[in-house]
Amino acid sequence: MSTKGTSAGNAVSGRPPRSATPKAAQLIVADLSRQIIRGELKGDDSLPSENELMRLYGVSRPTLREALRVLEFEGLLTVRRGAKGGSTIHNPNGQAAARSMGLVLEHRGATLADVLQARSTIEPACARLVAERGKKLHVRRLTSNLETSGPSRSADAQSNGFHELLVELAGNETLKLMYGMLRIVLGDSTTGLDLVGCAKTRSLSERRRAHDAHQHLIGLIEKKDGDQAEEFWTEHLRAGQAIRKPTLPLNFSA
Repeated sequence: MSTKGTSAGNAVSGRPPRSATPKAAQLIVADLSRQIIRGELKGDDSLPSENELMRLYGVSRPTLREALRVLEFEGLLTVRRGAKGGSTIHNPNGQAAARSMGLVLEHRGATLADVLQARSTIEPACARLVAERGKKLHVRRLTSNLETSGPSRSADAQSNGFHELLVELAGNETLKLMYGMLRIVLGDSTTGLDLVGCAKTRSLSERRRAHDAHQHLIGLIEKKDGDQAEEFWTEHLRAGQAIRKPTLPLNFSA
């Protein structure tokens, strides 16, 4: 089977397990996961055929398919069945982890307010980090974003892009991943509410107030005032979370 980019066929190590026991599938998962994470197997590459993988790992077809199902569930592969089937590699992302997080939160009875409160601890920390880094380029990017998403546009267009950019510019990959996972959790819940940005500001006057708050934060970042940036953004998010049903439970299983 041909591959795109670097050859996945050459990269697969095929370290054979000692025996085709249930543990063999776990060893295959660990080996392929390690290669994907290290970049030895690239996103959009195709794995070799099942017959070739069976030969490389010294396992049966059921054992190999068990491993591939695990990797697919973890979001690292897409498996296509049939004559023209195969396995396509995906770079790791937060989608699978966010789905698992959502189910765990639903099981624990978490509410939208829980998730929003968690999000509201991430953004202020990011505001502080951006201010303390003190990069003029970051100020320019935030200003440009604000200028292209002014009060005349919808609330979603106005706020979400700014919030995402703020987290991105913080330069902390852990916070960025956590924030992205919370967005997925909110978006996937059947409550159907997108509450990642500011409150759903419908009126022009409310959108102007949100725009002014974003502008004020940029000013604090420009002054490199991390303390004030974090404090101000905390209060802004608290004021913006005037949702209709903050105790509404998360729901992924409906």
